[in-house]
Amino acid sequence: MTDDKSTNQLMRDLTSEFIEHEQLAGRLPVGMAREAHDCLLEFSAWATRLGVDPSQHSTGETRAGYRGELESKGLRGAALEEILLLVCAFQDFFLERYRERRERAPGPRDMPQADASPPPLPRDASPFDRSRFESIIGRLDELPTLPIVASRLLMAIERPTTTLADVEDILHHDQVMAAKLLNLANSAFFGVGQRVHSINHAILLMGLLSLRNVILSASVFETFTTSPAGHRFSMRTFWVHSVATAVAARSIAERLQPGGGESAFLAGLFHDIGKAVLFHKLGGEYLALVEKAHEQHRPIQDLEQEVLGVDHARVGAWQVSSWGLPELAWEPVRWHHCPQPRSGGKALLTNIVHVADCAAMRSRFGEWGDPVAPDPDPVALGELGFWGDDVDEVVAELLSNEETIVGFFGAMS
Repeated sequence: MTDDKSTNQLMRDLTSEFIEHEQLAGRLPVGMAREAHDCLLEFSAWATRLGVDPSQHSTGETRAGYRGELESKGLRGAALEEILLLVCAFQDFFLERYRERRERAPGPRDMPQADASPPPLPRDASPFDRSRFESIIGRLDELPTLPIVASRLLMAIERPTTTLADVEDILHHDQVMAAKLLNLANSAFFGVGQRVHSINHAILLMGLLSLRNVILSASVFETFTTSPAGHRFSMRTFWVHSVATAVAARSIAERLQPGGGESAFLAGLFHDIGKAVLFHKLGGEYLALVEKAHEQHRPIQDLEQEVLGVDHARVGAWQVSSWGLPELAWEPVRWHHCPQPRSGGKALLTNIVHVADCAAMRSRFGEWGDPVAPDPDPVALGELGFWGDDVDEVVAELLSNEETIVGFFGAMS
């Protein structure tokens, strides 16, 4: 699209349509419609002023630019991240409508569609309650950030001009990260027959997408390590469950499309990161919710919503988004408890993570802070073309890969 005026006029024209779409989908309460509408008009004005074209700029580029604009106005923490999530969702919506107008069928960015037929709109099982959330926002305002070296590595990996020597040079500035990389390269997780002695060899073995996952895993494991003494919610067992989910998600994704497993692995690894954030920020208050969930045998997300006004899925998506990762990474985190029959790569990845989570729970790897281990949603199974026997096979594969799962966690911790 070459006409900036027409681009940004279309953005303004689509604002109301987007708000209505989000309300029908259950992702935007009626009381927030006006606020969201005003936020998007401000975004459109900024894009017009700077000539930002959402059909040409990536979501990450737009997020980075608009983050600077919001921060220059003194906006920080939760309010800033909520606006950025809204803007990124709007950009995806804009791109879909733009493609429709150009008579090009919208397609997934990472994986093929599960079903080309027009699906019904999704329904959020836990709509955002802003009034309750604001009561704890002070404790969630400063989310954990990635180490500087990890951020530099991730930015380098995203640049198409980055060379192997560039990545290796950054890693040499963080000997702890480099050591973890070598540990993983020599663990059962990769199963290499020969000893890996150099960073260069490890990077070549893993590839950049696997390297990205390793960097994020090492950084996040280091951030969320403290466990409460004598409590069922242990960060070690929590991460073992997360790794098992990641391994299962990668396995399912590879069945559907060979070579498509790395995005699924990352989404599976972070699917419950919101629980770690809530424990990290709320401490004993969150542990009390875990105990209450076990006493009442209820899903932890239901109690989170009742008491905190927000569940771990939303907090997790907020955290992953705050690290600058794309929607493909945070949307499965947001919706892994309520998969929906939607077309596109993000929806398919959400269904993969949902089924992988259920498989990991059935395998009894680790502890996820929840007494309920549900069966996979029939919608998700249908979207993946899975049957009960397929889930049994994933569980059996997990049980046979205990050394791989424990090896990954051990190398990163």
